Amino acid sequence: MVVRLSNGAGSPYAPDLQSARHGATLGLGVEFALPSGARATWAAPNMAAFPAGTPQEFIAVTTAQRRNARGHRNPLALLGFVVRHLRTLPGLLALIGHPPIRSFAAADFHGLHAYYLVDGEGRRQAFRYHWTATMAEEPTVSRV
Repeated sequence: MVVRLSNGAGSPYAPDLQSARHGATLGLGVEFALPSGARATWAAPNMAAFPAGTPQEFIAVTTAQRRNARGHRNPLALLGFVVRHLRTLPGLLALIGHPPIRSFAAADFHGLHAYYLVDGEGRRQAFRYHWTATMAEEPTVSRV
């Protein structure tokens, strides 16, 4: 398996923190080499809800968040998107509500898609996955 960690902004120059109180979206990509020789790839951002359910919604929400020439977002464009896609509100709130984290190891990652496991008799079981951090967010300091 190959695991890739990324910042979710799509730009290698984007900061990992938006401010001291607001973190950025981080990503976890996993590629599994299957016994058949095929590969399966999974993607997971560090947010519990994603603001789009279809490729078209993803394009629409990305377009609504575009910055103008002065670097400012148009709040009316984003509000218009939300009004037309109310079910995406939890995902948008997850985007703006990221707490800052000090390490990828302290971030939980949530799968974007549902998958099926198929047993030897062809029975399918749908599932979603969640990668849980093993590192506590606050470091333990020992004094000697």
